[in-house]
Amino acid sequence: MDFAEEASLTGKAVHGVKGPTELMKLYPNFDLVQSFVLDYMHAVLLSVVRQIMSLWIQTSTNDFSIRQKSLRELNHRILNIKFPQEPTRKLR
Repeated sequence: MDFAEEASLTGKAVHGVKGPTELMKLYPNFDLVQSFVLDYMHAVLLSVVRQIMSLWIQTSTNDFSIRQKSLRELNHRILNIKFPQEPTRKLR
């Protein structure tokens, strides 16, 4: 949200953000990050998550890089994920 406001004021893209979206204009309290659900096809099958994780982990000089301590914590949390053993609804 801050990048969108800054881009709107300066007329230049800030971290790739060119300005507020129409949803942000219509609904000022609309949170783009928290309001959308990731889907399996794009996140896993098309390797988007893998690409983002590679950027976070392999490039330690950027502002968005994950530090070693945080990386260990992330690894611990991933290893402790418990997946459901059966579907939540009947398959057709």
